[in-house]
Amino acid sequence: MKERSVSQSRLVLLSPLVDGKNTSKSPMGSEIITKSGNSTPRQLPPIDDLQAYFKQIEDQEEKIIIKILKEIDSHGKEAFSKLS
Repeated sequence: MKERSVSQSRLVLLSPLVDGKNTSKSPMGSEIITKSGNSTPRQLPPIDDLQAYFKQIEDQEEKIIIKILKEIDSHGKEAFSKLS
């Protein structure tokens, strides 16, 4: 059984949601989903780039969560000091 890459799997999963006229074939034979009215197909980046992209998103999420927790902590300390 031939293994599929993540991008090919996503295209297969998305294909029932996309009207047939919004897909085209890439030079390598895989389907490319295009936006309605857009004649230029959008190819997914190579899998290595996707992994780096998701890692970057995770890092950004972690920074945001830490920032929010620090903000909550500072408000909690401020509220507690007013009660004392």
